[in-house]
Amino acid sequence: MRRFLWVLLCVCHPFLVVHAGSPSAPVSPVLALDHVAGEAPMLIVGELHGTRETPALVAELARLWADRGAVQVGLEIPAQEQLRLDAFLRSAGVEADRQALLVGEFWQTPHERSDGRRSEAMLALLESLRSARVAGAPIDVLAFDDAAFHGPAPDRNARMAERLRLAHEAQPQTRTIVLTGNYHARWNVPGSVRPQSVPDGYAPPKPMAAYLRELGVRTVNVSAREAGFWACLRDQPCGPQQLPAQPIVDASLLTTLDGPDRDYDAVLTLPVLQVSEPVTPERNP
Repeated sequence: MRRFLWVLLCVCHPFLVVHAGSPSAPVSPVLALDHVAGEAPMLIVGELHGTRETPALVAELARLWADRGAVQVGLEIPAQEQLRLDAFLRSAGVEADRQALLVGEFWQTPHERSDGRRSEAMLALLESLRSARVAGAPIDVLAFDDAAFHGPAPDRNARMAERLRLAHEAQPQTRTIVLTGNYHARWNVPGSVRPQSVPDGYAPPKPMAAYLRELGVRTVNVSAREAGFWACLRDQPCGPQQLPAQPIVDASLLTTLDGPDRDYDAVLTLPVLQVSEPVTPERNP
């Protein structure tokens, strides 16, 4: 299913407090994510879909956490793909195993309708988790979207949150890293969105993370001073996109946010995000 990109405009608020990096701040992106999470049971990582860097960071963080205990990686992939994901994680990772994963309807979407979640980087994330698991790491993957759902956006956010909640309640000792679009990782509804990224009359829904607040989750948005990504914009075929370069006002890797109206708990700013194109699986007959 094609999803429109929600590229958000920053809305400042008088009660928002920003803390930039300090000399003792984490010196690598994965340690920065680990720092944001603290001891929280779940870290929600917001991304621009279709980049190389963010899925790779999630893979690295999952391996780090797996040294401490059981880890579940939640991906914005339909639950209908769960059995194929489980089989791939248990496999030897040869070409036949890869094709058995990619035969799923989710991966078969043509490039011009692919919203960035079916990227080569996402497949590389799964391969990294598979190889770690084969080596003994206690890592599982949870597909928390729903390909059969065609209702309004608020209901989709609520349903995705409920899948994550139920998975946490079933295994409360397992820590979860969630990789999702940056809108779903927000605490609050934005004040405005870019008109070219949404249909006319669109009202931003309550984000997925907001339904999970009482679980003590943490959220972080991964951004970059130069951001390339793969997405679907209004009235355009899906494809590579580029946000305007951001001036270097503060070179901090990690910025933490406080206040009841903060969008995320932190923002991780990388030097660059590079486009990761959709996978090209063998077509179903």
